Amino acid sequence: MQNVSANSVFLKGFRYMFWIWLVLLTLVFLLSVSLRAEVSIEITNLAFAYIGIVVTSLFLSFITAYFIVKKAIDSGEISDSNIFTKGGKLSLNIFSQKLK
Repeated sequence: MQNVSANSVFLKGFRYMFWIWLVLLTLVFLLSVSLRAEVSIEITNLAFAYIGIVVTSLFLSFITAYFIVKKAIDSGEISDSNIFTKGGKLSLNIFSQKLK
């Protein structure tokens, strides 16, 4: 069995969750806009709304992937290569560590 690090699981989960949240939020946005669009929609408002959707998707996917990896570490399903742990718990010390 392969030794999987929390880093690779987090990044893979983050990528998958980002695309899932992006598609879901885009569909909800397009459905809501198409249902109540009585006047023409300005492109700038549509662009700002989509930027908001992307930012919200990034945030939701980060939170989702973080807690999934944290739960997996706590239950012992995955190991870690010291990039996401501090004292045996998942932490965000990746931003303070130098990458090799």
